[in-house]
Amino acid sequence: MLDISIMELLRRTRRQIMMKKYRPSNGTEGMSFMQFHCNQCIHENPHPDKKPKCDIVTLTMCYDLNDPEYPNEWCYNSEGQPTCTKFVKWDWGNDGDPNDPENPKAPITPNPRQKDLFSFYPNESDYQPEKNKSIKMAQEKILIISKDGETEVFTSLKEACKQHKPDGWSYFYLKRRTLPIEYKGFKIERLPLNEKIIAS
Repeated sequence: MLDISIMELLRRTRRQIMMKKYRPSNGTEGMSFMQFHCNQCIHENPHPDKKPKCDIVTLTMCYDLNDPEYPNEWCYNSEGQPTCTKFVKWDWGNDGDPNDPENPKAPITPNPRQKDLFSFYPNESDYQPEKNKSIKMAQEKILIISKDGETEVFTSLKEACKQHKPDGWSYFYLKRRTLPIEYKGFKIERLPLNEKIIAS
């Protein structure tokens, strides 16, 4: 009997497919892929003497699929179909030059400070949620207030629990609780890193 559900197995398989880079198996397949993607993409002007030109096609021809320089943009989507994650549809014959400021069909240039709501990671190792979490936690302090009103400040909840181990503090219990909380005669709060503590 399998310990894993069919849906979980399908989810893992789909994720493995999405992480896999794509390379056409022959010239005909490559021309078909480029006809659907590159020739209709805002990043590649089909005219041989005009810009913009995309480097992805050149890189796919210069490097082997297993080389680290092979572009991650050419990969398989969740349906197992080859795709280019940089692809933005553009009709060069009817829509004109997308870089012409007078072109009413030109796309709006996004603000460089704007973050993507949904990012795509063909290589799952590029996504590091724990790193982002640790950065967020490093921007906070833990304030401990005793019954007598004495205050202690720690850089992390784990550090506070180590210091108060003789008092019977359990890090595994506290890390699952929402702060502020009263615990074993102490009040525990989470404070922003730049907030100043005023001694009582």
